[in-house]
Amino acid sequence: KVKFPESIPTTRDLVNCGFAKIMLGEDHTEAQQLILMAFDKQEMNPASPKYGELPWQISKPEIINSNALEFSCQAIGPLWIGYSSKLDKDFKDTMTPHISASIDALRKHSIPVTNTSLYLLNAVDILLVGRAIQNELAMKDGLALFDLWLDNARLIGIHEFDSPTYYGVTINCLNLGYRYAPTDDIKDKFKHALDNLWTEIAANFLPKREQLAGAHSRSYDFLRGSGNVDAYLYVEGFRREQ
Repeated sequence: KVKFPESIPTTRDLVNCGFAKIMLGEDHTEAQQLILMAFDKQEMNPASPKYGELPWQISKPEIINSNALEFSCQAIGPLWIGYSSKLDKDFKDTMTPHISASIDALRKHSIPVTNTSLYLLNAVDILLVGRAIQNELAMKDGLALFDLWLDNARLIGIHEFDSPTYYGVTINCLNLGYRYAPTDDIKDKFKHALDNLWTEIAANFLPKREQLAGAHSRSYDFLRGSGNVDAYLYVEGFRREQ
């Protein structure tokens, strides 16, 4: 069994760690255990108003985060689509009902299209987990949500603009949508979105500081303006150090 230190990981940490282990060719049994550990806490009673929801932490149900499911499902679609051959049949059989329950819950989440990062997280999750279990209706729903965001971005730009933290989440969503899109035309839509986002990032980049210049729509680091996007800036050659 997998053992943890006193600090208990979030459900998204468990799923992302499992996904990373599979990607890196590490012990797939342990990877699957991590994912099952997270989804073992999912509400699976269809009569419950919380059907399909996940807690933020597996041992602290009192911590409520309405977006726990979005973050925890982000790796599930890519895992199934890209690495299905590395997953045990029993694991996939066990997880399939959990994925179906997740789709039902994700559909019920009403996230404003202006809340860019979480909205895209929800839309891309529905699209990719739908593809993972060949749920055509879910794929159509996820694409419709993404198309709505594209239309909104064309009209008013990226509402959650120039955000050091949430740009990182947005890039994660668009990258996964691009890489695991079910068709070439959908892939082109994600490429267009990424091109526009990176154009905005480049336009707001301050070379002397190697960071996004303000004003930021949202920021957790009010003094320095650091955030998740800094890792992407480093990978793309904008920053000399991560």
